[in-house]
Amino acid sequence: MTLHVEPGNLRALRKRIDMTQVELSRLSGVSQSMITKIESGSAEPSYRSMRAIEDALNTKRKRSMKKAVEIMSGDILSFPPTLPLDRAIEMMTEKGYSQAPVMRDERPVGTVTERSIMNALRKAGRKGDLTVMDAMTETLPIVPATTTVDVIYAIFGTFDAVLVEDHGCTVGIITRTDLIRTRGVY
Repeated sequence: MTLHVEPGNLRALRKRIDMTQVELSRLSGVSQSMITKIESGSAEPSYRSMRAIEDALNTKRKRSMKKAVEIMSGDILSFPPTLPLDRAIEMMTEKGYSQAPVMRDERPVGTVTERSIMNALRKAGRKGDLTVMDAMTETLPIVPATTTVDVIYAIFGTFDAVLVEDHGCTVGIITRTDLIRTRGVY
């Protein structure tokens, strides 16, 4: 998501990302006096100047945007595929979780969700001899720890959570609740 800058909204956008005119001038190459004139409506900027200002604002916004590592939960409830499903249900219920990654050798291999558990129970008619593997669905998307919130929001159009990876290790999970807490940050 990029900011669309027009002379009439420049001041509001600049302030929204906590940027001074001096900083904007330095990043855009447009003089600080010209930025003042554009914001006050006393000068008509060239297309080139507005493009440079827009690029500078978007660069600053991207740099200040929260990253996955800043909003994730490091407390990941995960299960091996061979865990009895009834134990996974107990653990998810205790924690109040609606989904959990399935891990083999510390690598995600799938996901169990309330829905996938219900489907597995319905098919089997009982839970006694089912394992997590019987209720497992595709793995959650994995994003690098440096992924920005705007990218993560886009992923949530399809998935209910994402795993966060740093240097090849799964280090966290981001759920809808985590994203709701960041509302207005990006």
